[in-house]
Amino acid sequence: MVFFGLQCLSVGYLIVGSALLPRILGVLLALGGLSYLTASFTTFLSPALGARLAPYILPAGFVGEGSLAVWLIVKGARR
Repeated sequence: MVFFGLQCLSVGYLIVGSALLPRILGVLLALGGLSYLTASFTTFLSPALGARLAPYILPAGFVGEGSLAVWLIVKGARR
């Protein structure tokens, strides 16, 4: 999950800097990447705390990825 979180964070950064997709999608995806990284490191450092925080942290990742997927399916990238 650490590598996937880094990937989401970097793709979100690239989307924010590009003109092909709305910036809010990049921000949401970057926040999702940060949530994956937070959940992974919390689970690694303190498994009990990670298990308690995961249900509150991980939905941000689903919102970021889901919004990008829905946007690409419905609207697509600008030409």
